[in-house]
Amino acid sequence: MQEEISLLELWQMLRRHIGKIIGTTLLFAILAVAWMVLFVQPSYVSNAELIVNQPNSGDQQNIQLNEVQTNVQLINTYRDVITADSVLKQVAEQIGDTYSVKELENAITVNQTQNSQAFEVRVTLDNPENAQTILNVLIDVFSGTLVEIYKGEEPNIYVLSEATLNPEPVSPSLPLYLVLGAFIGLFLGLLWALIAELSDTTVKDEAFFASLGIARLGDVTEISTKDADATRITSQRQQRSQRK
Repeated sequence: MQEEISLLELWQMLRRHIGKIIGTTLLFAILAVAWMVLFVQPSYVSNAELIVNQPNSGDQQNIQLNEVQTNVQLINTYRDVITADSVLKQVAEQIGDTYSVKELENAITVNQTQNSQAFEVRVTLDNPENAQTILNVLIDVFSGTLVEIYKGEEPNIYVLSEATLNPEPVSPSLPLYLVLGAFIGLFLGLLWALIAELSDTTVKDEAFFASLGIARLGDVTEISTKDADATRITSQRQQRSQRK
């Protein structure tokens, strides 16, 4: 029974402060979107898909299963080659040092489909054209580096999909910021309502006295300043009439 009363009181509290809660939720949702638009740098992605086979001096017409598995495992090595400082330094030099080696390292990701010889190289930057250009340069430098690694034996590099130009940003996400801002606003609105209820020591109904076992003897009505002034004027007029 006590739990039902507590839930009822909670519902009544929410109803009393519903305007504050809704207002705070909307306010923080708007602030989150404004923050995203004004202060968060959008990011753009360019990606390409490659297949690289190790040089093989044997019969290329009959590719054995172990050779395929070796090529799949070599993708981890290719990932290390792509993100190596020596490769990224060459890329930075060819693009005019627009981005540092550290920035390029943070912008490049290599993803592999499970049990596949194909892998994706992705560049995420603040400009879609720069992302595409850097990815093309990276593929060229990567190809040349593999030639040096294999000591002149040209590796089999196939570009399944060229570096893309995507003018649509991948981040920030408007729905995500909107939901996050609304959630923060809702939480603060509920917290505000709870603090307001806990700090309110006024007696709102007779049930409060009943819960304490106190008998209600009477009411003291609060009179506004306007009503008090009006009462004084009326009293003074009555006194003057009586004197006359």
